[in-house]
Amino acid sequence: MGTEEATSGHIIVNGTELGELSKMQLWDRIAYVPQNPILSAGQKQSLAIARALIRKPDILILDEATSNMDEMRERTVIQNLLQLEIPCVFVTHNSAIVQLMDEIVQVDKPF
Repeated sequence: MGTEEATSGHIIVNGTELGELSKMQLWDRIAYVPQNPILSAGQKQSLAIARALIRKPDILILDEATSNMDEMRERTVIQNLLQLEIPCVFVTHNSAIVQLMDEIVQVDKPF
């Protein structure tokens, strides 16, 4: 994705005219999300977890949040989440995840 030189007008963001910035400085200031990202289901789950973490929650509830990740990525994500200083509640049917937990609550009947 390139940039075109403006033929008239100015774009000023936070007091800085964008035309005064180098391409590298410009890209450092812009976050780009494509219109139709092609992400796998596991990548979408990773992104959802990242979005949740960036909010710095007091508690993190993950409802089958890694179910579409491959086994190795899922284990890595879970282990990294467990190292955070955020209480995590995992809702899962996956016995491999259950084995990583310190405390387990099994719900046999719906509420």
